[in-house]
Amino acid sequence: MTDGEPDAVGEDEAQPELCDQCGAVIDHGSELYAVVRDSSVIHAHESRLDGRRMIVGCSREHLWTCKASTGSDLH
Repeated sequence: MTDGEPDAVGEDEAQPELCDQCGAVIDHGSELYAVVRDSSVIHAHESRLDGRRMIVGCSREHLWTCKASTGSDLH
């Protein structure tokens, strides 16, 4: 492999989402998202997004469990 060539997995391929609660692979289109406060997050391009982290769940229950564990009131 040389510089500029994609690796064997394919750098341009979308990677599957994993549930932040249980780690299950989530089928495309069935994932659920929420934004929570996280003071350790620094966004690479938009400073107004600093302190906010997106979480993903495979079900409403797992999403809300993750959200509740952060103590966040963001959506």
